[in-house]
Formats: sequence, structure tokens, C-alpha cells
Amino acid sequence: VNNQYRILVNKTMIGADVLGATFENHLLRIGRVLAILDTWNRPMYLTRIWTIFEQSCAIRMDVPVTMILPPAASASLLQELQKGTEGMFRVQRALTHVDCMRARARFEEDEQLVKDFVGSKIGFDGVDQQVTS
Repeated sequence: VNNQYRILVNKTMIGADVLGATFENHLLRIGRVLAILDTWNRPMYLTRIWTIFEQSCAIRMDVPVTMILPPAASASLLQELQKGTEGMFRVQRALTHVDCMRARARFEEDEQLVKDFVGSKIGFDGVDQQVTS
């Protein structure tokens, strides 16, 4: 089990490189990422620094990512797509507008640690481009 909060708060491991190596080892063993979005329009998943961390590791390691929606959000997405071209453009804009640099964490120390790690490895522009492609 990989628990970023426990690693940082309890100081059982220190430093972004150790955290990255721990997570990457687990990710390689599992071989894929399943991202659960709360909605297709401005999903919270893309605003949290820990999930951006997951994405950056998956991108660097070429681990496949599958994004899924709960039933109500899936129904909303289908309704939007059924509106034709206008709905499709709205969905496209929503799912391709990602700004990982604005991602936040509950604790500022966590946020800075993870941002330093992501910035030094793949960079925020790289994550933004890969998540939206």
C-alpha cells in the first residue's frame, strides 16, 4: 500500500525522491492506473496535487491510465454529447483544459514537495499535454 500522507506526515520516509521511488515501485508492480473522476466537467481529480503526482509518474513510466466516471457523471456526459457539435465542443474544452501548476494539496508543505518533484521530472506542461491527449 502506498500512502503519501503517512509518508509525509509521519516522516516514515523523507524527500520527494524517496516518495517518487516508492510510488513508482508500486506502480510498476501494478502496471496501470485507474483514475476515478467525479465529473467530466472540471473534475476534482485534476485539481489535486497528489493525483497530478500519480499522473506524472504514470506518464514518465509509460504506464497506461484509464479514467472512469461514476454513473451520474457518465449519464451527464452522454447527455452533453447528444447535443451534437455544441455539446461535443463543450466536452472537448472541459477535458482538455488542465493546468497542473494550479493543483493544490491540503497541506502547503505537501504541495511544494510534490510540485518540486513533478517540476524536476516531467514538468507541468508535460503533464498537462499528456493528460489531455
